[in-house]
Amino acid sequence: MKVVKIVRLTTGEELLCKMEGDNLTVESPVIMLPTNDGKLTFMPYMPYADIEEITFKERNVMFVVKPSDDLEAQYRSMIGDVVIPPKPKILV
Repeated sequence: MKVVKIVRLTTGEELLCKMEGDNLTVESPVIMLPTNDGKLTFMPYMPYADIEEITFKERNVMFVVKPSDDLEAQYRSMIGDVVIPPKPKILV
């Protein structure tokens, strides 16, 4: 099952994408860019190329982390995935 991850490349680019397991093949990558007002904007990774998947070499990846739930939901909505709302927390 593909999950949403943030991939930080050695170039400093941070990609929001879908990945499966430890495979360095990413699907539907977008670059996250900070704006002057402290928010994030997204731009397609390599918008001049027709790519749905791209595989990176291990030496070009600094780390892979899970995004916040809000960021993941925004990304899934942006790429047209079905967004499943998180289950409400029940306090006892």
